Amino acid sequence: MTDQKVHQIMHTQQHTSDTRRDSPADHPTPPASLIYRILRTIFTTAMTVTVLGGILAVAGQALGLVVTSGPVVLFFANYPSKTAFIAASVVCISSLLLSYCKASQAAPAVDDEG
Repeated sequence: MTDQKVHQIMHTQQHTSDTRRDSPADHPTPPASLIYRILRTIFTTAMTVTVLGGILAVAGQALGLVVTSGPVVLFFANYPSKTAFIAASVVCISSLLLSYCKASQAAPAVDDEG
């Protein structure tokens, strides 16, 4: 092989390695922190309880109206609804905390030099 071919091959390999070094595939996202995973689990669970509690409350009250039973309407107005409201509060708080976790992970590095 001539010196020119060797130089061309080395230049191509160097250019390819430079390109690969800057690709996003070489910078995988860090694994989620334990706090983030706990908050995400709390959020998902509370959201599920909120939705299911709301569906149960509305369906139960509709059933109570259909059978014209005041105690059934009041039961579903008190118990599943209160659980759904409490779970909705947990959803709000955990989503706020999750947004801070995400914001701190995505914050750019501070450049003091420039």
